[in-house]
Amino acid sequence: LHCSPTDNLIFEDCVIPLENVLGGPDMVGMGWLFANATLIGSRPMIAAQAVGLAEAARDCAVGHILQREQFGKKIYQFQSTQHAIAKMQVDIEAARLLTYQAAMAVDSTPLLERENIMELTSYAKYFGARVATDVALQSLILHGGMGFMKESRITAIWEDAPVTHIYEGTDPIQLYVIARQFFKKHNVKV
Repeated sequence: LHCSPTDNLIFEDCVIPLENVLGGPDMVGMGWLFANATLIGSRPMIAAQAVGLAEAARDCAVGHILQREQFGKKIYQFQSTQHAIAKMQVDIEAARLLTYQAAMAVDSTPLLERENIMELTSYAKYFGARVATDVALQSLILHGGMGFMKESRITAIWEDAPVTHIYEGTDPIQLYVIARQFFKKHNVKV
């Protein structure tokens, strides 16, 4: 993300010829549907990014604990450290499965029917972001003071993980979508 050039585009008095309307002239006025469908479809990509960040954070932790010694033992030999790695692994695999499920749903759902799968994509994005942040923090803790050194890989991961909670819909938006779909399935108007 540190290399991603993000900037504003401003269109003033912009006129789009009818033949250039997304989807063709028959789709005039359906911009929100296209935008929302695209947003729903991109959430598994953010979930995948989060899974990748979590894996990288775990790998940093494993590399560190296999080398670092404390009290005459390698850190990986302590049961609490083993439990931390096991928890990371379970969370990463759960996030990966939700991401696969969401990606498969996007691949098999026509663009303008994606509202039917937005709950699945919100599960993946919300949980993936949580896992990326939790695993990065746990890895940072396992690194001790060395984790805050700017030259350490875990520091970069720690700095990148929070954005997965924000783009393609913030965590509160994902929770809103999940709750709304849950109540809708149970015939409860929210």
